[in-house]
Amino acid sequence: ERVAAMGFWHPPGSPEASPALLARNGLLALPFRHGLETFRCTLKVINMIEARRKACLNGHPSWYLNNMVVRSDCQGRGLGSSILRRELSYVVDTSPFPASLVTQKPQNVTFYEKLGFQVTNDEPIAINGRSFPNWIMVRQKPR
Repeated sequence: ERVAAMGFWHPPGSPEASPALLARNGLLALPFRHGLETFRCTLKVINMIEARRKACLNGHPSWYLNNMVVRSDCQGRGLGSSILRRELSYVVDTSPFPASLVTQKPQNVTFYEKLGFQVTNDEPIAINGRSFPNWIMVRQKPR
């Protein structure tokens, strides 16, 4: 069978999305495929987003939801919500750390808000005269 949905989490204290780590995981192919300027802009954007996320967390560690995917033919059935609720209750809520994520899609904001995340930064990312929407969201541990 094919995988229908997955959440990719980085636990508190895991390595940051530094240029060195990204290079080890394939980012070095970017300048060859899309050019050096795109590579430079990508690194700047990654650094801007990560700096904002850290600021929203006051420098404290968090569980970081790097990516959540649901196969397109399985969307709209509650599968993503079900997976994330389970992960949040079994992993995040039993630890002393909050959860954080970043999204550029407005529809994702509502999805994550239903799971207890709150927008902590909604400033667009602007670089080289262009901008795109960006939301940083944090879910504190339930009290």
